[in-house]
Order: sequence, then C-alpha cells, then structure tokens
Amino acid sequence: MFGNYYFLEKSIYFAENILMTFRGNREQKSTIGVDELELTQLETAFSNTLLQQRLSSPHRRSIGGGRKGSLPTVRDKVIFCLFYLKNYPTFDVLGNLFSLSRSSAHEVDIENRETCPKP
Repeated sequence: MFGNYYFLEKSIYFAENILMTFRGNREQKSTIGVDELELTQLETAFSNTLLQQRLSSPHRRSIGGGRKGSLPTVRDKVIFCLFYLKNYPTFDVLGNLFSLSRSSAHEVDIENRETCPKP
C-alpha cells in the first residue's frame, strides 16, 4: 500500500508524504477515510480547536519554547488521527509509517485523542 516512501531532510518522514503516494482520490479516501476537500475542512476545524485548547490551558513554558513536536504541522496531526481511526494499526506499525517510535506514536495518539477530528 505504501510502496513509495519519500523522505525529507535527515530522513524525517511526515504524514503529508503518505498523501503523495496516492494516485487518486479513491486511494486517499480508502486509506484515511476523507477526500482532499474534507481533509482541508477537518484541518481548519482541528486547528481552531487546538488553538482554543492551548489558549485556555496554563503554559509552563513560554510560547514557542521547548522541543518541537514529532508531527510538526496540523495537517500531519489530522492525517495521523484519521489514519489511526480508519485502520487501527498497532503503534509499532503506526510509528514506522510516520517515522516515530512506538511510544511516541502512542503519546501523539493520547495528546490528540480529545481534539482529534472524526469524519
């Protein structure tokens, strides 16, 4: 299913590259459950929800401080959530596909579970 892997600098594999392997909308919809238009709408809603959540919680560090996340963009997080909800892979498989360790894949799932979009 994911025969062609595209790696970015320093061999970091992001969720967006999964979409690059699709030849059409049907493959995207069968893998993550939504087409490109729905993905864009979910990305906007998820971004707004994340922003509200971050503004309402007290910060322990200054904004922008600390380590950068494993999935750097909102789109990556949405694709991660949709792929997990559609396919329910083990965290070993999920981590391998998104270039995360098993425990990092689990942590990303836990931290985004509440705000994860449901198509």
